[in-house]
Amino acid sequence: MICGIILAAGRGSRLGSITQNSHKSLIKFDKTNLMENILQNYKKNQIEKVCFVTGYNHNLFKKYKIKKFFNKYWKNTNMVYSLMMADSWLSKYTCIVTYSDIYYNSKAIKLLKNSKNNFVILNNKNWLSNWKSRYKNPLMDAESFKTDKKKFLIEIGKKEKSVKNINGQYMGLMKITPHTWKKIKLKLPEVKKKNKVSITELLNKLIIFNFKIKTVTYKHKWFEIDNKKDLSFFLNNFK
Repeated sequence: MICGIILAAGRGSRLGSITQNSHKSLIKFDKTNLMENILQNYKKNQIEKVCFVTGYNHNLFKKYKIKKFFNKYWKNTNMVYSLMMADSWLSKYTCIVTYSDIYYNSKAIKLLKNSKNNFVILNNKNWLSNWKSRYKNPLMDAESFKTDKKKFLIEIGKKEKSVKNINGQYMGLMKITPHTWKKIKLKLPEVKKKNKVSITELLNKLIIFNFKIKTVTYKHKWFEIDNKKDLSFFLNNFK
């Protein structure tokens, strides 16, 4: 069985007052919101067993009658600690994990679902045009993303001096099998503590430990809402 995990614990502080009494995954656009879009993407791929990892304003998700894990340390932790909250699912099911503040096509889930590899992340090949719409200099935010000839990840999350050296960008979507999750926990016991470890930092550590992380190319719509400028651009261009 393949299940879905949606990471929705963060505050979205760079959106200021917009998320004071809301959550960035629940911001409305075109009669829907990011969370509804993600749930529809799972549904279109026949993935019915889905859960949230909540934290900030977790009461807002009560209307969704699905399983919820609560990260009570959301103020002081990052995505990896939130992921640990869903340990019981990751240890039992193959899971497709997604950030909650991103917009993407259902084909993203399909690509992960159809991959036969145990540990898979999506690679946004259209990243440059997206980053140019958000930053005067894409290298202010874009990080290294390098793969070998077989499309296995060999580097991620470092600063680059030229866009020519960047093979793509991580999209906030991955698939993990129980076998792989067990190995991750054995290699990174410090993650169990309340540390601020990001997903890209985790991936880089796993590369050092010789984990095989397959990358799959995605060329459809994708956008991340990280701040007010992102939100404004998204509302004006992604209807």
